[in-house]
Amino acid sequence: MMGGLANRARADFEINVYADPGLTVLLSTVIDNGLGDSNPNVGQITVSGADLTNLNSDVSATGVSFSLLGATSNASTPTAIGELTVGGTITGLGSVYVATSATDYTVPAGPTYAVLSSFSGTFTNVGVGTTENFTSYFNDSNVQGATDTATGTLIFANSGTGSYSGSAPTLNVPGSPPYSLTNVAGLTIFNGTLGFNGTTTVRAIPEPGSVALLLLGGSALFANRIRRRRAA
Repeated sequence: MMGGLANRARADFEINVYADPGLTVLLSTVIDNGLGDSNPNVGQITVSGADLTNLNSDVSATGVSFSLLGATSNASTPTAIGELTVGGTITGLGSVYVATSATDYTVPAGPTYAVLSSFSGTFTNVGVGTTENFTSYFNDSNVQGATDTATGTLIFANSGTGSYSGSAPTLNVPGSPPYSLTNVAGLTIFNGTLGFNGTTTVRAIPEPGSVALLLLGGSALFANRIRRRRAA
């Protein structure tokens, strides 16, 4: 079942900030190279200056203020992996839910993917009750903001000053390009300063036949070297 974000089958990369964990009360939207994005580079969102002021005005009712917010997606500049990241810093007293999503990832080629999810950050002089959680989502239908196929949720609870980090168990899923990625960071802060960085990564899982051929090729190469040594 797809929930939360408005599902749109179109190429996009954006950050949506919500007031609730169900992602139904939308407070602010930042679109790559569009509304709220201060960064002119495709695949890189940075909220700064007047855009940051507008964002904080949008979320003011939560009691939270952003001093930094940004995200990256390599969907438009593919490498060997698919990757979606988000990071920022908040202060105040309250909760926000940061949902980052992008469509049209074309690598890896499939047919089986390993979806990895990691989350880390720092906290300074925060009160008891400060929590952070992070979940990554994969959608083989390339639907914007789909939250139907999830990794495990990483959950942290902090107070005082320090850092946190963790990785969810790898999620293995079948699929083929194009696909979409979404991640959601839930942040509750009790005063102080809270920083967060989340990464969703998609890697290819080699087919069994490919692994067997690789092993066979390596065995043949090893045997050939042995024969050459004996002949010498």
